[in-house]
Amino acid sequence: MINQGEVLRELVKVDKRGIKELGELMALEPSYLSRLYKKESLTDAVIQKACAVFKVGPSVFLGEKVPFEQMDNLNRKKSVIDYESQIKTLEASIKRLAAELDREKAMTDTMRQALEKYFKTDT
Repeated sequence: MINQGEVLRELVKVDKRGIKELGELMALEPSYLSRLYKKESLTDAVIQKACAVFKVGPSVFLGEKVPFEQMDNLNRKKSVIDYESQIKTLEASIKRLAAELDREKAMTDTMRQALEKYFKTDT
């Protein structure tokens, strides 16, 4: 039978977030989190934090089959949502920068015309 530390390691491995982010979410140092993988059993506090972060029930740590397929699908959905929001943000930035570029072009054109007019008047 797989021990609780190994269950935690598998949950971390399947999750798309890095160990640093997962450590922060669990309020644990990443180095301590990786040391927990070697433990036969985990404290109730660690199990509760892991259950909250990985969205699994505590029975997973007591021998219930870990729903890795569901977790992988959940992570994919999260990353799609993340990508969609990033795309929207980038599209808004592109629009803003395009408008800024148009203003710069107009200003450059105005300055060019003013300089041409100035130098034609001088001669």
